[in-house]
Amino acid sequence: MSTKETKSKTVTIYIPEQGNGAYVDGCLNGKNFRVKTGVMVEVPLYIARILEGAKRAKRMSERGVASFVTPGGKKVG
Repeated sequence: MSTKETKSKTVTIYIPEQGNGAYVDGCLNGKNFRVKTGVMVEVPLYIARILEGAKRAKRMSERGVASFVTPGGKKVG
């Protein structure tokens, strides 16, 4: 009987410390992951893609909200 090992590709990433914890947690298809922040870490490629997508979505939402924000915190409209 032979066993087949499937090793996923890995990449090295850096996530800056965010002040709200030393880790970034997530889950995909029932697999949980926790990535340490503030240091270079090696993660599977699929996790790096998830984190990049989340970063992109955050930037897009910040751009969308920026048009509704005024100096001094006044409400628009």
